Amino acid sequence: MSDQALQQVIQELKDRGIKAGRQEGANIVQGARDTADEILAEARSRAEKIVQEAQSKAEATKTQLDAELRHASAVGLEAFRQAVERSFLVPTLDSRIRGVLEDPTTLKLIIIETVKGFTSSGGSEADLEVILPESRKKKLEGAFMADLLEELRKGVKVGFSDGFEFGFRIAPESGAYVFDFSDGGFREIFLGFLAPRFRRYFYES
Repeated sequence: MSDQALQQVIQELKDRGIKAGRQEGANIVQGARDTADEILAEARSRAEKIVQEAQSKAEATKTQLDAELRHASAVGLEAFRQAVERSFLVPTLDSRIRGVLEDPTTLKLIIIETVKGFTSSGGSEADLEVILPESRKKKLEGAFMADLLEELRKGVKVGFSDGFEFGFRIAPESGAYVFDFSDGGFREIFLGFLAPRFRRYFYES
């Protein structure tokens, strides 16, 4: 083989090697690019999922906070209304109620009529007790007690107890329940009746 032919063979081998190397390099680069694209696509997908989850949590938190704020506002408004109602109504009611309950004659009549109503509805006077405020014991003992016991049905007992200042309570000796006609009991009765009317007048005017 001549030198020229040998050189030609060598050149062909070089060309083939270079071509093969270039092709392999291109394949490697393309593979790297494909891998990088896959990694980026997965990263984007994860990022989008994380963002969506964060947005969902943020919306849920906002909804919960809005509900809690509405509830707190409603509770606060109701507390304010009750405070306003009591500041207007309670002093007037207490003054009127005490004015009535301080009068021994009126108090005696209310007690007698209440006991009659209790017994006429099926209650037994034998185990009934009328409870008067301990703080007014000195004022109510004597003529008031004598007149009251005389007019009450036989078997009805009269006693004194702490916990209220005016009015009376009625309960069986067992203490299973108590009818509260004290100043506080009458106050709650009248508040329940007057507060809705006061609220309509005050807040709708």
